[in-house]
Amino acid sequence: MKRDYFTFSLVLVGATFLGYMLLSLKDEQPKISKNPPAARRVIDPEAILPAILTELDHKIHVENGLILITEESGANTYLLPVSSQWLVQCGAGVSIQLGAAATASQGTVGNELKVKLFDGLIDRSACAVVAPRVAARLQEKLQR
Repeated sequence: MKRDYFTFSLVLVGATFLGYMLLSLKDEQPKISKNPPAARRVIDPEAILPAILTELDHKIHVENGLILITEESGANTYLLPVSSQWLVQCGAGVSIQLGAAATASQGTVGNELKVKLFDGLIDRSACAVVAPRVAARLQEKLQR
């Protein structure tokens, strides 16, 4: 008789495990791709470039050798020397990072001040046009 209880116990444990595995697969969330569909990305740089450059002109001002940035809320104003390092980020939006230790490899800046110019995904080929134009406009502002 013991052998029958043992077999029954093994079958019950196996069935329970199999049921658990089947239910856990049912509850699994669909896998999300790291790369969003290409249809959501901006492909035409000329469609967004005027708005980005207008945002840059609106958010970043240069006066008396200082870069003046005021938050949209008006709560804080930041002043940096025009000699501050900066970098343009393009891809998952467009932004300019200003600060003392800009590093493109890590995408960070020590004492960083990030100025968002555009939210949205931009295709790599569009960034090849947008980023240099944004950098040229900022450089032009800094040399005045």
